[in-house]
Amino acid sequence: MIVKEAQDLSKTIDKLESYAENPMLSTVLVICYKYKTLDKRKSN
Repeated sequence: MIVKEAQDLSKTIDKLESYAENPMLSTVLVICYKYKTLDKRKSN
């Protein structure tokens, strides 16, 4: 799965958290985030 232009999801990127905690073993997740920095105030 490729998430392109993830910087445009800055308000909803946390919705990927549940998937990231329990991903399918057969999936490779690529998040393309450019031109901005991640908000480091979000939970890890």
